[in-house]
Order: sequence, then C-alpha cells, then structure tokens
Amino acid sequence: MLFNIRKKKSRRLLLNIVFVLSLETLGSQTAYAEKNTNYITVQVFDKIYSGIFSGKEENGMPEGKGSVEIEFNEEKWSLSGEWENGKLEGDAEIKNEEGAIIYVTYEEGVVNGGVKEVLADGSYKVYKCNQGEKYGSVYEYSPNNELIRRDWIYENEMISSLTEEASEFTYEELLQDPETYKKRIMKLTGEIVAVYNTDGEAYLKILGEDGNIYWGYYKNTLVNNYKQARVPNFEIGEMGDFYGTFEEVCLLSTDALYNTKSILNLNPKRFDSVSIAMAYSSMLQYKDSDQGDRNTAVLDKDFYNSCPKLELFYAEKNGFEDINKKELSLDYKEICEFPYLYSGNKKQIEGVVRQEIINYADEEKVYAAFLLETDKHELYYVTYYFKDETKIPVVGNRIKIKGVLKGNYKTLYYDEKEIKTFYLLMPRVSVVEAN
Repeated sequence: MLFNIRKKKSRRLLLNIVFVLSLETLGSQTAYAEKNTNYITVQVFDKIYSGIFSGKEENGMPEGKGSVEIEFNEEKWSLSGEWENGKLEGDAEIKNEEGAIIYVTYEEGVVNGGVKEVLADGSYKVYKCNQGEKYGSVYEYSPNNELIRRDWIYENEMISSLTEEASEFTYEELLQDPETYKKRIMKLTGEIVAVYNTDGEAYLKILGEDGNIYWGYYKNTLVNNYKQARVPNFEIGEMGDFYGTFEEVCLLSTDALYNTKSILNLNPKRFDSVSIAMAYSSMLQYKDSDQGDRNTAVLDKDFYNSCPKLELFYAEKNGFEDINKKELSLDYKEICEFPYLYSGNKKQIEGVVRQEIINYADEEKVYAAFLLETDKHELYYVTYYFKDETKIPVVGNRIKIKGVLKGNYKTLYYDEKEIKTFYLLMPRVSVVEAN
C-alpha cells in the first residue's frame, strides 16, 4: 500500500501513538480528502498521515461512516469515525493490529478534548488535547482501573520519555564543541547557588557536581499548557536533578533581573502592611537598580563568564520523593513549592479579599484580579470574570471560590527591611465559581 507523508525536519524521532509510529511534523493542517479518489490525508494529534479510505462518500468526498487504512514503517493501523465534507467530525477510534486503541474526538478534522489510549492488556492512559496539541497531565491506569502513575506532557511528549533520553555531558565537551550538543537532552545534578527572575522566566544558577557553573531557565508565570516546564520553585542551597535541552555556551543576557522571594518567606501577619504591587509596578521596577545599562537589581560575577545554558523542562529537588504525585495533597506549602505539578488541579478556597483590580472593558462581563487571604494566612492571586456585577467582591469581603491552579503569580515587591526589590511568587488560581 502506497501513501505520501509531507516532511519537515524534526530534531528527533517522536513516538506519538501507543503502537509506535514514526511521524513528521506538519503544523496545524487539518484532515482532507482528494475528490474522486480513495486516497486521503488525515491529521492525528500534530502529525499528518495519508492512506486509503473506505466508506460512504458524497460528491466524491467522505461523508458519514468511514475509515482510513495506513501502513508506515511496517506498522498497519486504521482510523475510523464520522466524516463531514471530507473531514473527521465527532468520536473516532485509532486501532493497530495488536489490539491497541486510541479513542479521540475530532472537530473539523482536528483532535480536540479528552483522549484515552488503551493497550491490548487493558491498561490505559488519559489526557487532553486542544487543536491537535496534547497538554497537561497524563494519568496511567491498570486494567483494574487502579491509578499507576501521573505524568506530564511537554511539546506533545511525555516528560518521563524525555528524561529517559537525557545524557550527561562533561563541562569540557559543552565548551569545546557546543554545536554538536545543541538541542540535545541533558541531565544535570547540582546545587542551586542563586535564583533570579524576569517578568516571565526563572534563571537558576546551578553548581554542578563537577564544580562548574551552569544556567537553567524556564517560563514560570501563568501555566503554558503545551510547553510548561515542571520545575519546582527552588531555594538557594537545595540540591536537584535538572533536565533540559542544551542551548549554548554564553554570557547570561537579560534585562530587569531580580532575586526571588516565595510568599512562604514573608511574615504572614504583615499582609495588611505589606505593599504588594498586583499590576503595572513601574514605580518599584528600578527602585534599587542603579547599576548601569543592565537595568538589573543584582550583580553576579558569573554574569561575566561564558557558561553552558539549558532550557529546562523538568527538575526534582530534595523532598520531591515524599510527594504523592498520583494524589496531590493540596497543601499550601506544597503548592507554593511545586506550582507546575499542581497546575490544572481543582481547589476550593475561602478567605478575605485584601487587594483588588477590576477591569470593566468587556460589556458582557467584568474581569477582576484580587489577593485572597485565608484564615491560615495563605495568600492566593485569584482571577475571575463576573457576569453578574452585583457579585463583585469588595476589599475586606469574605468569599468562597472554586478554582483551578494555574502556576505562579509573580510581582515586584520592595522589602523595606532588606532595602531590596524582589520578584514575589505566590499561587495563581483561575476561578470557576465564586460566592
């Protein structure tokens, strides 16, 4: 059986189907058919396949029930479902010869919604997909419906698979021939000796076990569903295992670089007197930053040394082994330490509104962001669209919310005691219901 697959160079082989098919990226192209032929092209997640169609047709295009038989790299499998105007629409099944099945839902030729992969032995995994892109958590179950483990997706691949690909390279190898190792997955074990932040990223200065300095960086604000690094909020002195792609050997170059302070390190009894800038903190931005063109609140001797730099996608630190990743505790301290392990988890919170910013620009609903303090002095950054303006809380009001954890909220904070500006980190919650 012959079929064509359009090709685009990829940095590595991707295994996107449980029965191991090698696929090449094509972007966001949807499924389609060529008129008056049984040759058809379909999109499965973020990849494109072509094969032979059998089923109902209308005006030379698939319409109603039908399936595509595909053969690639000596693997045979089929995609069956409902078709509308030559595109898949609704529930569909992907099967291979060994009995594995993937249950998906199509919307205009693209996979959307929940996905269930079932192996021949009855074990299975579930996760979500949006516009062909896998994202979020992956839950793996035994044939008896027992939760075995929880994993996460990073750029359409499970993080556990990516970590298995990691290699350990020497400092000398990276410095002497960086182009050879560029984009290779690397594992680094070391101690955090500094933590810096910009408005959207964290920069970890890591003292490797070899005694050399490495830089690791990742995005650490509102969770990125498709490319979110599952990296804890590290403190200076903590040991960790770090996984990422090697980028380059370079000077660390970024503006507005500040030290970091966790909300856990603030005196909870000082919330009433602490000035936390929730938005547009230009007044604080360079308050203690008179250090030339770098516009940075910190100086570090290693800013002026070329060091290996990694884009991190995962890390584990001391105490990580004590976390039950299958059933997270929803403990506040744990949420603050591991915000991106908790992203997507639901949580109910009751507390007092301490600060609030309201945007009335939308005629149909009002956007509000506020700091919510619980009776245990736990502080959350909360966002919500109020369709009923009479329910917008007032500072000092006690409210109950049901929401979804969304990573870190990050804001500049001037500590008068230390005479220093920090990026302050706290849990971010997107509210589903408030009363």
